[in-house]
Amino acid sequence: MDNVAVSIRSIGRHFVCPLFFGQKSDDIVNKISHDTAGVSPVGLADVGAQILLAREVSALEPKSEFFGEEFVPRFSSKDRRIVDRVDVTRPFDPSDKNDAAFLDLVRTIIASGQTWPQATIDGYHPAQNGVSWLADPVDGTIPFRDGKPCFSMQLARIDHGRLVGGWIYRPVQDQMFVATEGCPPYVIESDGASTSLTLPAVDRPAHDMRVVYARAHPNVPLDSFTRRIYEDRDGRRLSFDALAKRIGSNVATLLPTDGYSFHLGELFLQNVHAVCVPGTHPWDHFASAYIARRIGYRVGFLNGRSYLSETMAPCLQPDMHGVKNMGGVLYAPSPSWLELNEALNVKPLSSPAPR
Repeated sequence: MDNVAVSIRSIGRHFVCPLFFGQKSDDIVNKISHDTAGVSPVGLADVGAQILLAREVSALEPKSEFFGEEFVPRFSSKDRRIVDRVDVTRPFDPSDKNDAAFLDLVRTIIASGQTWPQATIDGYHPAQNGVSWLADPVDGTIPFRDGKPCFSMQLARIDHGRLVGGWIYRPVQDQMFVATEGCPPYVIESDGASTSLTLPAVDRPAHDMRVVYARAHPNVPLDSFTRRIYEDRDGRRLSFDALAKRIGSNVATLLPTDGYSFHLGELFLQNVHAVCVPGTHPWDHFASAYIARRIGYRVGFLNGRSYLSETMAPCLQPDMHGVKNMGGVLYAPSPSWLELNEALNVKPLSSPAPR
């Protein structure tokens, strides 16, 4: 296991898991004040894991930059000492004075209300002349909050503007997906055994595929923030269920209880045949898309544009906060991708959907 994977696993097993199994009701709050549906939560595990990931990768590459989904301020020397005292080689213990001080620091950050990184929303631009990291510390905070182990951690490595590494870790399952330059993509199981990740031997037609189609909210077809309704090419409004029927009977509809990358892990293990998700944020996809591309999957927006350019550099849309005209991201084997994209390819209406 490489040093990055070791660091992610240590944080996942020794920090994220103890918080998951011992969480309290006030450990997670909505990161956006007007989010009355509760579809955008943030908690101690999200912010704490991001701080610890930044600490660990900065130790591995001191001159690198680190970006994450959550807001984390610049630390004073006093706060930095609190962070440095957390030992991720052992299970986190809130009764320990150092661990308790760290939790208090994380609570202060969350209470500040600055839990959404505006600079990242406005456009994430990795360093062109060095190494940077992009993390989703807990992808699937909703299932985490609800006591369901369908969440994961994501970390991507960008070198001079090129994606060169991706890690997805499932803490509860103790399962790590890895792809780096010069090394075939692989999965590390809880017993330490590693297996190469490959495409399915047989490409299935769309009607014979198990497709995971993730929804951000049960009453919203694709985008929980703008609440758009989608229409097909003939101008007919299309509900999610009607959209799903365009593919076939094997579509697995998902309520907002699962992390995107958790189900992409199921794709990499060939337990499902394709995954389509509404979110287009870079922290949702950089690691996943890199691993998928290295395996051989096609990763693209529903408007046909590739999520990653042919040089593997990030392919960023102008507005990282909404899907705009991208329509979500589809992961599938290349031949089936075109057929699935045709079935899912809908355009957003110009006006928001009624609430």
